[in-house]
Amino acid sequence: MGDFTAVLRALILPLKDYGNRGKAKIREFLKNFRVQMSEQEFDEIVNMGFTSTTYQQTDDYSARDDGVFWHTHILFNPFYAAYFRRAHKDRLAVLKVLQNMIDLRFQFREEMLGLL
Repeated sequence: MGDFTAVLRALILPLKDYGNRGKAKIREFLKNFRVQMSEQEFDEIVNMGFTSTTYQQTDDYSARDDGVFWHTHILFNPFYAAYFRRAHKDRLAVLKVLQNMIDLRFQFREEMLGLL
């Protein structure tokens, strides 16, 4: 199987931006060469994306995959984009994407008590 190397990662953005290839075509391209990304590599990309700017943007779209309805959440800024497939589109799903976690983590501070 192919490795998701830095060179390959650098190829994906030109495919999208200059080659006008959508996510499905890029996925098909990677799949043809049996390229797989590990969870650790994905987490590293998201963590670097978090630190690359002072803001993040999100968007989502929905589609059926083998008859099952899914929501794809996109987390991005000018330097990266990460795609998360989730069963829901609710506020908690967005918080999980923003934390890059399956299980949410919350902190209860004294300031929060004053707001309640």
